[in-house]
Amino acid sequence: MKQPRTHRVPELTLGVPLIGNRRRFLRQLATTGLGAAGVTHANAWANGTTPDMAAGLRKLVRGHVVGKNSAAWQGWCEGMVWQQRKPSRRPPLIVQAANESDVMEAVKFARRNGLKVAVRTGGHSVWASFMRDEGLLIDLSLLTKSSFNADDRSAVVQPALWGYHLIERAAPHGLAFPVAHCAQVGLGGYLLGGGIGINHDSWGNMACFNIRGADVVTAKGELITVDAKHHSDLYWAVRGAGQGFPGIVTKLHLSMHSRPKQVLGDMYVLPLERAADAVTWIRQALGEQSMGVEVLMVLARGPSGQPVAIVMVNTFAGSLDEARSNLAPFANSALASAAVLKQETKSMSLEKLLIDSVNPMTGFGFGGYAVDTIWTAKPSEAVAVAAAQFKQAVSPKTHVVISFKSGRPLPGDAAFSRNDAVFLGLYATWDGQQDNANNISWLRSASAAIQPFASGHYINEIDAEATPEKARDCFSSMAWNRLGQVRQKYDQGGLFHGFLGLPV
Repeated sequence: MKQPRTHRVPELTLGVPLIGNRRRFLRQLATTGLGAAGVTHANAWANGTTPDMAAGLRKLVRGHVVGKNSAAWQGWCEGMVWQQRKPSRRPPLIVQAANESDVMEAVKFARRNGLKVAVRTGGHSVWASFMRDEGLLIDLSLLTKSSFNADDRSAVVQPALWGYHLIERAAPHGLAFPVAHCAQVGLGGYLLGGGIGINHDSWGNMACFNIRGADVVTAKGELITVDAKHHSDLYWAVRGAGQGFPGIVTKLHLSMHSRPKQVLGDMYVLPLERAADAVTWIRQALGEQSMGVEVLMVLARGPSGQPVAIVMVNTFAGSLDEARSNLAPFANSALASAAVLKQETKSMSLEKLLIDSVNPMTGFGFGGYAVDTIWTAKPSEAVAVAAAQFKQAVSPKTHVVISFKSGRPLPGDAAFSRNDAVFLGLYATWDGQQDNANNISWLRSASAAIQPFASGHYINEIDAEATPEKARDCFSSMAWNRLGQVRQKYDQGGLFHGFLGLPV
């Protein structure tokens, strides 16, 4: 049996206590359908699997099936997680679906055999939320096909297609999409959680608002198409529910955008001590006319190891004159004057942006990762505290990412329902595994320090192992309650695992 390429590394057992009053939080879940329903029906799903189950499933699907009794199982478990920090959670049964039919058969098999189901698309979840200790993991990583219609600027893509490949395939059609900044991120999980991507603020506010519809395998193993007119409640959920989505997306129907004719970028490097000041200068330069302009600030280590604030301003325009006009407010601002190093009006491409990734000093490697994030309406204060915490980081590869939003209201009725002026992400990043505990400890200490400035969280990047209750603060109260109702309607028996750490 063919095995995926994987790093052979030991397991990691975190064993970190939860922060906050989890018992009280779980009691509150009882009225939402996101907690009580899962607890009520939990006994309907057995925790264990048997060798006979793996053999039985293997007869039904074209893809690979690996059970806990197999010598290949450990390698497959580790191969499911892209980074070197591996969670101790291990699904006893894995199926790598070859097509939609495999997904349907696997879901029906799980129902018949009392197995809960988790889903992996691109596998980019930093906390590997799809890795569970019970039931069946359905891996969609082979589902990477796509098709395009330039006439109505649309695309149909399978969920494990990387953002880089979508941009690459869309280019001959003159189309583009707000994919994740890291080239290797699959579209499924990224879009289900909202999608903070390239030029996303102009191309839909968040990437998920570009979902026209989706093909979904339900808890009954049926394949349905959802959109604004068909199963509109499930369509509502596919745009932002994240791990709480009660189904498996096998195709995404997307609204595409015209590929920009000009992509220009400015980069300003400032001393770390000016990071909070830079927030003010950036927001002044953005003003009200921020369409086609994306600003990221990264707190990282410079080439000589010193901590710096790197501001990247990219514009996506229809002409060279328009692009230069978009960048002019930044070139004429205090931001440019304070920079100790700058590079202005550099010609870029969407592909180059993806390859370079969000951190120009370290790139997107394959070491150990841990993350936590906030939305904030007090960016200067939050960045000042984050900068102070960053100086205490254990690893020189650790970085902080600040993404600036336009402030425009969210454009539609969707599960994604919470954001703010600035997204701030703490990314603990290190080599090897020897320092897992120290780096995760830094992350949680730094996260606690910025919480007073949080107005919410981003479901794709919360520390669900330590603070699963943050999932609720990724949604408005109305959206959280409605998501519970949608889950009850489409997954009454609790077949699908929900948010990691919550009893769904």
